[in-house]
Amino acid sequence: MKRLFLYAAASLLALTTSLFAQGTGMMAAPTTPVISMPAPNLDGCNSCPSCYDQCGASCGPRFYASGEYLLWWLRDNKVHVPLVAGIPNPTNLGNVAEASLANPNARILYGPQEIDTGAFSGGRLTLGMALGDEGRLGLELSGLYLPQQSESTTFRSNGTTGLILPYFQPAQSFFGFQINPNQEAGGVVAGPVTNFLGATSVLSGAVNIDSKTQLWGLEANSVYNLRSGNGLRVDGLLGFRYLGLNDDLTIGVLRSDSASTIDSFKASNNFYAGQIGARVSWIGERFTVSANAKLAMGVNNESINLRGSSSQTLDFGGFGTFTTKSGNQGFYTQPTNVGRSADARFAVLPEIGMNVGYRLTDMVTLQAGYTFLYLSDVVRSGDQLNRTMGVTPGTPLLSPGTASKDPVRVDRYTDFWAHGINLGVQLSF
Repeated sequence: MKRLFLYAAASLLALTTSLFAQGTGMMAAPTTPVISMPAPNLDGCNSCPSCYDQCGASCGPRFYASGEYLLWWLRDNKVHVPLVAGIPNPTNLGNVAEASLANPNARILYGPQEIDTGAFSGGRLTLGMALGDEGRLGLELSGLYLPQQSESTTFRSNGTTGLILPYFQPAQSFFGFQINPNQEAGGVVAGPVTNFLGATSVLSGAVNIDSKTQLWGLEANSVYNLRSGNGLRVDGLLGFRYLGLNDDLTIGVLRSDSASTIDSFKASNNFYAGQIGARVSWIGERFTVSANAKLAMGVNNESINLRGSSSQTLDFGGFGTFTTKSGNQGFYTQPTNVGRSADARFAVLPEIGMNVGYRLTDMVTLQAGYTFLYLSDVVRSGDQLNRTMGVTPGTPLLSPGTASKDPVRVDRYTDFWAHGINLGVQLSF
């Protein structure tokens, strides 16, 4: 699909380059302006709708504005590791062999998987104007906004079914002696746990996984009319492009013994680039059709921010309670990987689109269309999870501890696409 998309964009841009070369070379007749005021009187033509065959594209607006409703689908955020697993009929989840994916009865409940946030509803506003009396050159500003959308999933258990956060524990050694091999393990969210004194308690608990995504963008283009006539016109585009993409992934856990953790993964992308493009339009008395291709090349400023927090209250009976809190570690976020990292990476953003319109009057046109865009390099929050952590085997505590160099930051990169339909109205003056 990417090859077909890039081929279509390249073909339209190549056509524009060819026409531009002809427009600056030997042309049989001067190009008629696209975004100029209606011709004052050309062979009896006073308005565009009544004389398109004679006037061609010589009639056009000086100013135009369009507002569109967008219904778009974005590439889903993705979790690459198993996040939650269930243990049917557990006996003692303090035993690492039982509270892990090594248990043959364990069932993965969440991950690896895409996080489907569904369709996004938003808007796009475009403003344009002709510059100069001839109207060959114009300026166009456009912005799109898709509000933040979220998807949330919660798993709960009263303890009769075990819930764990699975992780992988690398081999550990002490003074050169191996104290445990590579093995699967799990943080206990719910289920029976037997302590070192032989006392068993049944914990209830819940895990909530929440994902949020937001997209917005701006672009400013100069528009140069390369060719027009008989209702057909070709415009070249040259300008600036910005696109912003943010997404968050939060994993929250709460147990009946007051133990809780929060893991927060945030990814931010700010793409700045120069842009070239082309737009081909046909304008009839009532119907209009247009297609465009754009290519932006620039830098994507990418940042990843990992944060965590945890707390646990220990009850010492008549001696009172003691609460421990941490502001820099959760479960998958530990002192070894929390913090912010940033990078500026080269990226390209091709886009294609088309619109079909119906002219209600000289000034009002209803339009519907489709847009597809692709960004070659982004960071997403779900890609940043690392389930390799070092802990003391068999611990029933929710936090995997900090006595290890794991987990390390992974800082993974991927690509991104968005596409959808638009419905709107354009006003021309």
